[in-house]
Amino acid sequence: MKIGRKVIDWASEDLQAVLETENIKTFMITGHSQGNPHAMAAAYHFGDRVTGLGLNAPLLPNDVTEEIGIAGAMAYESLKTTDELDNPLNAHWFFGLYLFVDLFAPSAPTQALISMATNIDKDKELVKMMRYTFSRSMVRGSAANTWESALDVAYLWGFDPREIKTKNICVWHALDDSACPPEIGAWLAEYYKEKGAYVNFKNDNIGFNHMTFSSSYYRKAENSMVKALLDGYKKN
Repeated sequence: MKIGRKVIDWASEDLQAVLETENIKTFMITGHSQGNPHAMAAAYHFGDRVTGLGLNAPLLPNDVTEEIGIAGAMAYESLKTTDELDNPLNAHWFFGLYLFVDLFAPSAPTQALISMATNIDKDKELVKMMRYTFSRSMVRGSAANTWESALDVAYLWGFDPREIKTKNICVWHALDDSACPPEIGAWLAEYYKEKGAYVNFKNDNIGFNHMTFSSSYYRKAENSMVKALLDGYKKN
């Protein structure tokens, strides 16, 4: 663990190494929820090499939400920094994630997301995907999840996403999202559009809350964010 690690470090260190090893010059990247900071960090750091940026239920760093007057993502005000988590007195944070991720996964996290919406449990393929995803989290362990959900890692990114210059962007954010305020998605779509980007903006409300654009319908190739980014790339 690197105390004080910022999301931008992931792009400049971890992702940089992968791109070099795989000899990748240009690429598209998407994120969902807490994956959005990483996707935006890549777009910010690699500039023109990123030909498409997909933001599914995005959030913003604390300093930006405070400046523009929009509520931040759920529960950020209660999180500890990596420096605070390094203190043995905060071991209960790791134990809490152990119970949630290691002991009860994938049932507890999946059930928490299902309870947020009215239609998720009707989408059997989505529930299956969620359970599989959380089972993979168990492999990484609760310690990794605790560090990555720290305040400075999740909400103090080390860069300003308003400086992203990507010209092909998808912003998909459900109107009933209770984890990441939908006002964030609407604001980002308008902001990047004003900066000259081609922006594909969706704000459906189909009773899937935070998982709307991960539902089975949007995972079909013809309805997917990847397809929308490829279409946007052709238009640019």
